[in-house]
Amino acid sequence: MHGALRRSRAATGDTMQQHPTHPLPKIAFEGVTKLYESPSGRTEPTLALAELDLRIAPEEIVSIVGPTGCGKSTALNLLAGFEQASGGVVRIDGEPVTSPGPNRGIVFQQPSLFPWMNVLENVVLGARCRGVRRDDYEPRAFNLLEEVGLKGFERHYPYQLSGGMQQRVQIARALLNQPDILLMDEPFGALDYQTRLLMQKLLLRLWQHFRPTILFITHDVGEAVFLSDRVIAMSRRPGRVKREVRVAAPKPRDYEFLGSSEFTRLEHELVLAVQSEVEGDEALAH
Repeated sequence: MHGALRRSRAATGDTMQQHPTHPLPKIAFEGVTKLYESPSGRTEPTLALAELDLRIAPEEIVSIVGPTGCGKSTALNLLAGFEQASGGVVRIDGEPVTSPGPNRGIVFQQPSLFPWMNVLENVVLGARCRGVRRDDYEPRAFNLLEEVGLKGFERHYPYQLSGGMQQRVQIARALLNQPDILLMDEPFGALDYQTRLLMQKLLLRLWQHFRPTILFITHDVGEAVFLSDRVIAMSRRPGRVKREVRVAAPKPRDYEFLGSSEFTRLEHELVLAVQSEVEGDEALAH
């Protein structure tokens, strides 16, 4: 099963070994600016991002944290192709992003499942709408549901599932197209603490199997440290990269990492970076 679904580590790994100092990034934000005009024209435009520069390597997990309104979700929407930059360029494999595409799977905070469809129907809907043959997508769907711990729940409906189970459905749906990139916008934000821990471990296990490049948006600094190779702390609006922290602990990680000195140090460093921006916002408001 994994042979059909797993990302080839050799292709990306060899590229990074041949170019250890300047690997071709999977994702690149190059001087990206995003300006939102006022719909009525009566108020000043909102500058959400200002010359954002960020490179993400193949198979890397990068989380973005920062104060509310700093442009975290805006950056994700630009990479998804839902919006276009006002300035600069967003690239995937060196090519500008101009629209959504099946090479990007997206997981939102709310599962957004269709209540009249069962689990399997929700997972395969995108493939069906694109005209993919049932023989191609259905075996993958069953395999993915087993991977996320939902074997036996294929015919259940969303109202019969817990919040964590609904998010597992959404993750399976995002992985069905075997995307190179997984975009996650606060996917565990609405879950209780214990369920969040389980989902974080699940995500690391799925990353180990399929090796997508992951951009993860979260308000939870500890979550970002636990999951990521790098954590980017954004400035208050307009968003820029304020601080970058590398997490050296090997993946996949277990819960013992949460109590390690490295975890505590990195979490503290990022909390201070984010809080200084939040307090700056409060000072400006007064």
